[in-house]
Amino acid sequence: METLNRFLTETQDVREYKRALAVKLALKGYTYPEIHALLQVSEAFISKWKRMFHTNGVAGLRLGYRGYGGYLTSEERRQIIVWIQEQTTWSTAALQAYIRDTFAVEFQSLQSYYTLFDAAGVSWKKAQPRNPKKNRPSWQRRNRKLLTM
Repeated sequence: METLNRFLTETQDVREYKRALAVKLALKGYTYPEIHALLQVSEAFISKWKRMFHTNGVAGLRLGYRGYGGYLTSEERRQIIVWIQEQTTWSTAALQAYIRDTFAVEFQSLQSYYTLFDAAGVSWKKAQPRNPKKNRPSWQRRNRKLLTM
């Protein structure tokens, strides 16, 4: 029970916490319907994680898949942002070349490069020189209904 309590205080994942809490309540003598009412989990959920805890201990309650690490570390990302801010002109192609040559990373989506531009405070969007809806001729403003029909 002590290892289970320690796990409950240390875990950062809500799913792991819910598993451990269901097991703890079951071990304390709560019935499955009571645990179901408290945690909104099925009785099969309680049974499965209780069995996993008895078989593997606290390690059985942990998530199996943790995802992949990002392509860039936070330090590498910071270096890229500094590099972007030092440039006088910006282009996605130049950023791609810099990241590929320096860090041996190439993103599949352009959105990753746009996110780096955004983090550096650079806008990659083109602005229109004027608002197309502003200063319409007066006959267009008066006859707006006619134009939309």
